[in-house]
Amino acid sequence: MINATSPGSGQTSSASEAPLSQRLGRRLLRYGIVLFLLGLATGRLVESLALPRMGLSSHLQGVMNGTFLIVLGLIWPHLRLHALLLRAAYWLALVGTYLNWAVTLAAAAWGAGGTTMPLAAGDHLGTPDQELTLLIGLRALNVAMFASCFLVLWGLRGEGPPWPGSRSTY
Repeated sequence: MINATSPGSGQTSSASEAPLSQRLGRRLLRYGIVLFLLGLATGRLVESLALPRMGLSSHLQGVMNGTFLIVLGLIWPHLRLHALLLRAAYWLALVGTYLNWAVTLAAAAWGAGGTTMPLAAGDHLGTPDQELTLLIGLRALNVAMFASCFLVLWGLRGEGPPWPGSRSTY
C-alpha cells in the first residue's frame, strides 16, 4: 500500500510539496465552500424557478453536500488508501455532490422530474429528453456517492497514524 500521507520516495519534501492526501483534502475544503455558496445562491432563486419546491431541494442539496465535502476535506489526510483509490474517492465525491445539486436545479428550472423525483416534482413532467437526462444524472450521482462513501469508509479502517494533537502513550 502506498502511504498517501508521506512523500513516495522517502525523501523530505519542500514546504510547497504537500502529500497527496493533504492536497486533495484542501481541494475538497475549497470545493465544499464553493458548493455551499452555490446552494445559498440557489436558495435566493427558489421563487423564480418553474418548480419552487424542487428549487428548495436543490438549495438544500448544495448546502448539505457542500458541508459533506468540507467534512471529507477535514478527514481526508487520515485515509489509508492507495493513491489511485484516494484519487478515485476524491473524484467520485466531487462528481456525486455537484451532480446532486445540478440535477435538482435542472429539474426545478425545467419544471420536470415527475418520473424520477415525484415527491418534489409532483406530476410535473418535462420532455422525454429532460426526464432521461434527470434519470441518468440521478443514477450517476447515486453510484458516485455510494462508491465514494465506501472508499472513504474503507480508508478509515484499522489503526492509522495518530490524529493531529493526540498524545500517544507508546
